[in-house]
Amino acid sequence: MSARLWSTLLGAAFLFAGNANAEIIFSATLTHDQETVQGVLTTSTGDPRPQSFGQATFVLNDAQTALAMNVTVFNIDVTGTQTADPFDNLVAAHIHAPAPPGSNAGVRWGF
Repeated sequence: MSARLWSTLLGAAFLFAGNANAEIIFSATLTHDQETVQGVLTTSTGDPRPQSFGQATFVLNDAQTALAMNVTVFNIDVTGTQTADPFDNLVAAHIHAPAPPGSNAGVRWGF
């Protein structure tokens, strides 16, 4: 799961939002191919692991001081207790600042 698309959408929102008088809603489709470091995902036994994917919705409040998010992901063990294999555990969820395709920018928001 990558946050590159999230950060691009959020960066664009802050750039073009101006004086908002209403909530702004963003959505993002999350796919493994958004990762700049590609590779075959494996289980702890070396077998191929399903790629993660999901959908995210963000709501920026009227004052542009708070951002709520709702994210649904598949093929990632969010709590570390959902599957026996530790190779699908969520380790460091975060959103990067915008970056050109194929490169990474710094982490803007960790959660």
